[in-house]
Amino acid sequence: MATKVRIQYFFVFLFTVMLAGCSPPAPFDFSINNVPVSVVKFPYRLNSVTVNVDTNENENVSAYGTRPVGLEKFVQPLKNSIQDAVNKSAIFDYNSHRFCTIDVKILGINYSLVGINFPTKLYARYSIINLQTGKPIFNKIIEGYGSTPMGYSLLGSVRDRNSIILSGQSNVRTFIDEFEAFTQKNYSKNPELNNDQPTN
Repeated sequence: MATKVRIQYFFVFLFTVMLAGCSPPAPFDFSINNVPVSVVKFPYRLNSVTVNVDTNENENVSAYGTRPVGLEKFVQPLKNSIQDAVNKSAIFDYNSHRFCTIDVKILGINYSLVGINFPTKLYARYSIINLQTGKPIFNKIIEGYGSTPMGYSLLGSVRDRNSIILSGQSNVRTFIDEFEAFTQKNYSKNPELNNDQPTN
């Protein structure tokens, strides 16, 4: 009798674990938390943020994974996250008489269709363009990385989706860090200095 009870409890426990692992997939949300206020101002007013999937056939796509059907679904979440992150960082100088725009091209994604942690890399080129001259001031390819352990969910599809979300969040955070370092190096001593030399 005791054995039968233990078996029943085991199946109740197993069913509970399965329900916990079968949580619905999280929506694509690349927003990042704990963005510190920048210690330096980039001496331009941000006019707009645009994000698109790169369609340049001359780009070495294989170096940045693939461009699967549905990559366009990342465009709006990535744009929202970038806009939110730069607002939180307060890095742009909205008293400036100079204007710029952030132009982002999603270059590709490197991910696993099967696996345990589903390591994922999202690549995007960030260009900050001087609207007065049309020339890029900051130009860099950013890699974001995400990985999700088995304990997050028993469903591989849920872990896969979460790894994609983490790679998008990592991509935006890395951009913010790289851009602040660029601004610190080029504009901290003299914000009016015309240091519009693009990085690669």
